[in-house]
Amino acid sequence: MDLTFSLEIILMLAAVAALAGFIDAIAGGGGLLTIPAMLLANIPPVLTLGTNKLQAASGALAASITMIKRASSNRSVLKWLLLPRLSVQSWVPLRCRCHHLICSKN
Repeated sequence: MDLTFSLEIILMLAAVAALAGFIDAIAGGGGLLTIPAMLLANIPPVLTLGTNKLQAASGALAASITMIKRASSNRSVLKWLLLPRLSVQSWVPLRCRCHHLICSKN
């Protein structure tokens, strides 16, 4: 797989990424701009979706760190709000993978 890009494509992707980051910081949904732009640049769909997932995870991590720093007086409340979400987020993908593995053996 050879990914070589012209200067125009690189500048277009950089501009779309900047605009998507701005939109994502305000309201979310920057991936609605970056995914089509990357696909138009002939980036394979797997790499496009993986890059989008990395962008979303980085944004969520930055937002979580900022929220934890600003909510220093309410850490006990914050812990009880985040703990169920984290446990569900870790359990659901594991359950789906196990179900896939079990069903694929039959």
